[in-house]
Amino acid sequence: LKRLGIEVYNIERGGATFLHCPGQIIGYPIRLADPGSKKKYMELLQQAMIDVARSYDVAADAHPRQGYRGCWYRVGEDLYHKIGAMGVQFKSLNGQHATMHGFAFNVNNDTSLFKKIQVCGLEAETGISLKDILGYELPIEGVKSRLLEKFAISLGYSLIQKYNTVDEILIRGIKV
Repeated sequence: LKRLGIEVYNIERGGATFLHCPGQIIGYPIRLADPGSKKKYMELLQQAMIDVARSYDVAADAHPRQGYRGCWYRVGEDLYHKIGAMGVQFKSLNGQHATMHGFAFNVNNDTSLFKKIQVCGLEAETGISLKDILGYELPIEGVKSRLLEKFAISLGYSLIQKYNTVDEILIRGIKV
């Protein structure tokens, strides 16, 4: 990757090697959370990505193998490609726990770069984008809005405000 001019960083989060690039939606939701809720939080994040992919008529699903988190698309008998990856860590600060890191959702990105890495540490699987599946680019802002709405609702927020400074989306709302 370095020969291609791509910088490589080692970070502390769940998951293994992944790639962030233009055409993806990268979300790093930071919120207070009970460390015992990590599994539920990951399931909500995963389901939000699956629901958004399905809203574009993409047959996305969870991987049938236990522990393979993310949003997957079946391309063969027992072969899946990853549309959305997750890597979350719960960090303790002053007696409270907060989520760190988040997800990457492949919308219009160049997925040929995934062939240069072992996506999430898995040998056979690789990354795929909604554009690869559908054959056309999607309006990234529309996909972001759908993803934000699904994720916010799954966390129990009834009021959503969007801030687009530095292309960041923050969820602020009233818990239902």
